[in-house]
Parts: sequence; structure tokens; C-alpha cells
Amino acid sequence: MRHSRFRMPFQPYGMEVLTRFTHNHDSPALRADPADPKSPHAGWVTHPCGAPDNHLLTVWTGMMPATQGRITDDRRPVDSGIYLIKGGKPFWQPGEMLLVKNDPDYNDQ
Repeated sequence: MRHSRFRMPFQPYGMEVLTRFTHNHDSPALRADPADPKSPHAGWVTHPCGAPDNHLLTVWTGMMPATQGRITDDRRPVDSGIYLIKGGKPFWQPGEMLLVKNDPDYNDQ
């Protein structure tokens, strides 16, 4: 997997990227298997919100292309769910988040 440093102007000391499988621009996420160009993208995370005990609630979808509107390439509406990032710690795979709610009939965002 590619490793790169996230830097931004006037970045606060200690700031780091939690969702290491994503990046900071509006394009497809990293591949689930970086060595396989046909492996699925790892998805997108948005709308972080603080939760008790230093946890973080967020919205995640593995569908593509979630960033290009409400309809995917195969014409399905985007299905996202609400997930918990335990302890606000960095992680490398979407499966490390805890599912809180994902109703396939709704974009839970």
C-alpha cells in the first residue's frame, strides 16, 4: 500500500489522517488490493462527528462513484451507512469500523 504524508497549511501539531485507505481529494479511493488494478476501491468516508469516549461516528460507502452524484455507474442509488471509528485511532481498512446502521433502502448519510 502507498504511504504518503498528509500535509496542509497551518496544520495543527499532531493532526493525522484516520482513514488511511482514503485520500484528501475528490477521486476514487485506494484499491482494496493495491497490486491488483481490478480490485474494488475501498470506498469513501464523510461527515465525521464526535461520540463519547473519544470515538468518532462517520458515514461510509463502498459504492462507486459516490463522489459524482447520487447515482452509481450501474444506476443504483448510493447506499451508505453510519459507522463508528473506535477510539479515534487511525486504521487501514473499512472493515475496522463498527457498523452502527445501514439500511439498504436509504442513503443513511
